[in-house]
Amino acid sequence: MEDVEDFEKKWFKETSDSIHCSVPKGDHRDVIEADILKDLTDKPRGKPLIQSAIKYLDRVEKLPGKYADEPRAGYAKTVRDKLGAKGLRDEVVKVWREGLQALLKKQPIVASEPDM
Repeated sequence: MEDVEDFEKKWFKETSDSIHCSVPKGDHRDVIEADILKDLTDKPRGKPLIQSAIKYLDRVEKLPGKYADEPRAGYAKTVRDKLGAKGLRDEVVKVWREGLQALLKKQPIVASEPDM
């Protein structure tokens, strides 16, 4: 599980840094950053942490085509290219996703407490 935490710490920061270096301050930056990182930070360990990492990978992978005919398309592609240059290439995304999905299947199912 620590590997997943380290992965998130590294790549969430790298993503934020890449966005801030590549996208001018304003609407485009805010939208792209929210589309990738919104609701992903401060997840507890276990299933929520793994699901957060998988969601992050899905968002990063879809980034280049997400804004196809919009002005921010070029910025999104630049951010994805920067992440790839830093090591988060497509094949790395695939390997991480497969590992995370396998790890997710191993997580115990926790019964919710009954309502009082």
